[in-house]
Amino acid sequence: MQRRPASRLGVNGPEEVKQHPWLKGFDWRNLLNKEMKAPFIPSKREENYNSNLKNYNASDEDSPKDRTQLLKMEDVQNFFSGYHFSRERKTVNQTYIPTKTTER
Repeated sequence: MQRRPASRLGVNGPEEVKQHPWLKGFDWRNLLNKEMKAPFIPSKREENYNSNLKNYNASDEDSPKDRTQLLKMEDVQNFFSGYHFSRERKTVNQTYIPTKTTER
């Protein structure tokens, strides 16, 4: 992890990332052609499996209305239980309990 963007891997283009030793032997052509097998397929028996999303289509992402409807689903909202977003502090805290309310 590099804090300065100018020092990050890929700042000189995608070839820099492709040539990194950690990715040596990676089949970029297979990825581009969408022929790769998923390294992990979640089990339908797991607690966090949501059968309501099984018919989700990536093209739905083009519609803000569809995204809004998806986010309103109770099952999706349950993923965020226990989290609080503070606009003032611009942070996300787990089980955050505000100690003082300030008005501006």
